[in-house]
Amino acid sequence: MEISQLRFFLASCDGASFAKAAEATGATRQAVSNAVRALESEMGIQLFERKHNQMRLTEEGERLARRAQRVISLVDDLYNEETDGRDELVLGLDSFTVGSMTDPFDSLTEYASAEGGCFVRITQDLFEAMGEMLLDGRRDLLILRSQRDSFDGCVSVPLRTAKLGLIVSGDDPLARRDVLGTDDVSGRALIVPNGAEQRYKVLFDALAVSAGRRPKVSYVDNSAVALQAIKKTGGVGITDFDGPARKMEVGGCLKIPFAGASENVYDCAIYPEDSPKKDQIGHFVRWLQAGERFLKWHPSVPIS
Repeated sequence: MEISQLRFFLASCDGASFAKAAEATGATRQAVSNAVRALESEMGIQLFERKHNQMRLTEEGERLARRAQRVISLVDDLYNEETDGRDELVLGLDSFTVGSMTDPFDSLTEYASAEGGCFVRITQDLFEAMGEMLLDGRRDLLILRSQRDSFDGCVSVPLRTAKLGLIVSGDDPLARRDVLGTDDVSGRALIVPNGAEQRYKVLFDALAVSAGRRPKVSYVDNSAVALQAIKKTGGVGITDFDGPARKMEVGGCLKIPFAGASENVYDCAIYPEDSPKKDQIGHFVRWLQAGERFLKWHPSVPIS
């Protein structure tokens, strides 16, 4: 059982909805749903009754909610005592970036005790909401994945560059290719992760110019659903290479490097140019770059 699971569960109780809980926490609906279902599976109880698109707590859910609230209150009190009088940074991580990360918390604990370091509190955010959260002060800095490596009014520090990949069904004629370009997929339906419209905007714009119209895009919750849709519809998936950019088989499909003007994606550290915490943020970003600490957050995995 993890603290984050309890937070998602309590947020679901407040709004009686995974969608509202996702909005309140800045996570994806799928992340909230998965957390609650994991709790149910681990504890062997049903937390919510789900009828006619409505949710309400079961008796077991009500008991857990009361206990979870006490646990969260104790954790928050302890955290506030430990951080009292010390600097803190609130780091917003793109939920897509988090999906391919190893656990970064050990290294952040190391930073808290490093010379000039401070506490860094992580939140997992939706790409579309991150800019607003940064500018209104709810986040001190962001690490997100995008095809852009600069952002208006912000300092942007590329921490990692990855190659874009396209996924086609194993029986698609394009599966015989080792590299794909814009013309190869122009006019094809695209299948991408939820919330990825802004992340891949550069590619979408290039495909619109090539085909003379915006590409048709279908959004899915996770990689497994994406692979099923690709094989069923003949669409083209979009992903990134977290390891070497070479053709590979994934679940009966082929993941193939993309070559073109928009072939790169970037994990960037981003913060406002006029941030009052600019010096501390700069220190943290340089610490991440030293010894390639940020790169160690990423395993080589076949599909993002």
